[in-house]
Amino acid sequence: MSGMLFGDYSDYVRGCVILCCLVLPYVSLILGVIRITFRLRGRHRLAYRYMFSPRRLSRMVAGTLLMVLILVLFEEMFTSIKSAFSNSGFGYDAAFANIDKFLHFGHAPVKWLLPAQSDLALRIIEFNYDEVWVTIWLGMLYWIVTSPRADGVRIRYCLTFFLVWAMVGNVAAGLFPTAGPAFYGLVTGDMSRFAKLHAFLDGSSSATALTQRYLWSLHQQGISGLGAGISAFPSMHVAITAMGSLFMAERHPRLGVIGAVYTGVIMVSSVYLGWHYAIDGYVAVLMTIGIYSAMRYGPALFTLPAVRRVLQGVPGRRSPGLAEA
Repeated sequence: MSGMLFGDYSDYVRGCVILCCLVLPYVSLILGVIRITFRLRGRHRLAYRYMFSPRRLSRMVAGTLLMVLILVLFEEMFTSIKSAFSNSGFGYDAAFANIDKFLHFGHAPVKWLLPAQSDLALRIIEFNYDEVWVTIWLGMLYWIVTSPRADGVRIRYCLTFFLVWAMVGNVAAGLFPTAGPAFYGLVTGDMSRFAKLHAFLDGSSSATALTQRYLWSLHQQGISGLGAGISAFPSMHVAITAMGSLFMAERHPRLGVIGAVYTGVIMVSSVYLGWHYAIDGYVAVLMTIGIYSAMRYGPALFTLPAVRRVLQGVPGRRSPGLAEA
């Protein structure tokens, strides 16, 4: 485990500073100019004055600093803890693979996806699973922390984000350490169960296969590295996508439907690429809904009106003062 916990920050710091202080502000500026140019005709001067107003710029600076803090400290902590857990071994892969088989009519879910395995499909799914997914959740987080229009949900979104990463990505993963189908043979000794999946990924020289070999190399050496740590259960790809779709649904039901469909796409992709068992995605969605619901509706349970209703409904506990208030 030496070198794992809170390992080398340099890669994270460098990448986060470039991303948050250069790339994302530049993209935000370009999108703002495009919006003003094509959607706010006749109000360009007013829109630009607002765009570069002290309030808007101060929100962007404060949000950018928050984004750097989130990504550098929290993501490094998440990766380090995940690496420490994975270094202690994987004891649940066989059980989770059996659960998957039971839930999917006696077959591993990846079997239903085998007919769709082709180099073109693999490249498209990889691009979406890696580049598109990262762009979406980073873009949404940056908009939340920098846009004045997100003032009403900023704190709740960030707290939900933290809790999802901590509870789904660390606590649940630590309680049930699994490596996933890509590493099943290496951690159980059963090389035949996912042999067709391995043959397809390795035979295509895919980026996924290269990444999986890289992660296993870090794991064997017990060292830290960018993205280090092997943990399948539950799926953070699915959890973060599901969280985003829940917040999108608050803004508009149609956005929620789009988010839900994309969550399903990410879940299927995680199985197709060998990163996860299907149950990893199912549990991730359920846990994320629970955390989101607790953050959205939980605080209302402790307001004075709610306490008043509870006290009035319990025999012998009616409070005259509250009842008359």
